[in-house]
Amino acid sequence: MRRRLQACTAYTGSGFTEFKNAANAAGDKCIDIGPHTITFTETITVSGLLEVISSTGDGVISGGDTTRMFSVGSGDTLDLEGLTLSDGNSGVSI
Repeated sequence: MRRRLQACTAYTGSGFTEFKNAANAAGDKCIDIGPHTITFTETITVSGLLEVISSTGDGVISGGDTTRMFSVGSGDTLDLEGLTLSDGNSGVSI
């Protein structure tokens, strides 16, 4: 089991752009979304380590039925804890 980064950036609920800017910051990062719901408008490409937590246990990340939420490449890591992922879209038509 990996050790969590020591400090998480607190998401204040200002919208997707705030989350995207924190996720795209240089280096390994941790974002605590608390009780907020974030509706993605584009895919976040994970670079390095991205930890997303909800310290309150009721945060939601939504793709709004239109957006793939995360893209994680080889050698990169996405760690999610205490939150719900909903309404994502893989972009694949059936």
